[in-house]
Amino acid sequence: MKIFYILAVEVFLELLDFTIHSIISMVGIVLTGKENYPEWSRMIKHTLIFNELWKGVCVGEGENDRVQPTYDKELIIWGNKNNKAYALIATYVNEELSHHILSYSPSFEALQNLKELYLTFCT
Repeated sequence: MKIFYILAVEVFLELLDFTIHSIISMVGIVLTGKENYPEWSRMIKHTLIFNELWKGVCVGEGENDRVQPTYDKELIIWGNKNNKAYALIATYVNEELSHHILSYSPSFEALQNLKELYLTFCT
């Protein structure tokens, strides 16, 4: 029971520290379709990197593929970061296009779907 309590306190403190920092948005552009996807993609990536929501959430760590954590503590922290990343992405997608990401829970899947949809049109 003592180990569980210590783990719960550690998770709470990390979540508290993480939630103190608000997400700073630098995107400044709403995705409206294939014509502005390249610029939107670049800006959303930079914003996610700045907010420490890119590595481990939208892409893997280093050379590895993105993997959802298995330990309770890491899973809670990852889930919180994933939710923030998804909210940031969804905020900057035109309402008419939002149906392309609504069914995707992990933020990296939402980004991947948009990339597959619009990058094929751009090349």
